[in-house]
Amino acid sequence: MPRILIQTVIPTVLPNHILGKPGRLTDEEFQIIKSHTTHGSEILSHFKSLPNVNEGARFHHERYDGKVILKIIKSGKIDF
Repeated sequence: MPRILIQTVIPTVLPNHILGKPGRLTDEEFQIIKSHTTHGSEILSHFKSLPNVNEGARFHHERYDGKVILKIIKSGKIDF
């Protein structure tokens, strides 16, 4: 994904006070952090010139070996 796109989308999804927080996140802040894949995917779905870029954003923390970080996928495989 082009760097400028990442730098444009991330701040619209995650508030700066959370991104730049020096200490531990609260449970509520962590929930917001975990939602960035879904929100980023929704925003990027409108970029028709970059097909499937939204899917890359949605699943960028998931692993092909079936181990998930954010538990978006439970089937053990990523389908596009």
